[in-house]
Amino acid sequence: MPISENADQADHGFEIDPQEENFLTEVSRRICASLEHLSYDVPKVDRYKSFINSLRIIWPDNDGHRVKPRFKLAGFQDVSIKFEPYGVGGSHETANIAGREITDIVIGLRIAIDAQDPATFQHAIRQIAATIYHEVEHLFYHGADLEDDTTPEDAVKYLANPGEMRAHAKQFAYLYSQAFPDQDFDLDKMISICKTNKEINYFVTMADPMKQHKYAAIADLKFVHEKMVEMTAIFVKLLRSS
Repeated sequence: MPISENADQADHGFEIDPQEENFLTEVSRRICASLEHLSYDVPKVDRYKSFINSLRIIWPDNDGHRVKPRFKLAGFQDVSIKFEPYGVGGSHETANIAGREITDIVIGLRIAIDAQDPATFQHAIRQIAATIYHEVEHLFYHGADLEDDTTPEDAVKYLANPGEMRAHAKQFAYLYSQAFPDQDFDLDKMISICKTNKEINYFVTMADPMKQHKYAAIADLKFVHEKMVEMTAIFVKLLRSS
């Protein structure tokens, strides 16, 4: 599916189409399944190479690059996925290959490559999988960029961006579903597993009337908080049923 068919929906609101979301979820699950080939039992120095060699077998449709190949993403035209051994988090990059514009979903593996024990490794795999759900959502719903030296005001604008809200809600729904399988969304349970600043901001900080007042000129934090709770709850239900 070409990205352009749905990319114009990036700023149109927060409607959730179950059929569309089931498609994106299936794409995310196919990518996440590849993480089974990233093994803690392989020495750290060889983890990335072993992983990529396995992917070359299960995903033969790639650009043949020796170190960091682009793997074609089935179901999309001109979209590929690339794994970075030293990267953290995820992003989208655009490249021009033989006159064709290619969108790369780039997923960082560093937290798994560097894991020192099995528990840390498994936690890293869950976080990477959640990042995959986030970045796949951006194929249809564009987001915003957040620079390293951003101000609190810029961070609020980023978090209030509709595409970022949606992608984060999908990401958080995945993490919630892993922590509480077969359970409906519950805000208190979500808060109990919040670890990152973004999770805490969406589900705790933005519900604070003082914060809502402080940043009122930048974004309606009460709306952002309530919409995030609503969307995450819907995504949890869709993940369970798909």
